[in-house]
Amino acid sequence: MTDATTTAATRAPRARALLDEPAFKDLPAVKAGHLYPLRGSTVFTFYGTNGMIDDLTAAAKAYAGS
Repeated sequence: MTDATTTAATRAPRARALLDEPAFKDLPAVKAGHLYPLRGSTVFTFYGTNGMIDDLTAAAKAYAGS
């Protein structure tokens, strides 16, 4: 799990609950450390889209480097 994921989870109780769930922790991607934070799930502006692209790019680079 990345530091950004941990930081985001501490701000959102529902995210923290998911991260603490034993079934979630048992997922292969989570076990392998391939859990990456993304800003929002719906993008309504170009600014928001750029943030999502930045997050996806960072996740792809982190995954490729593992």
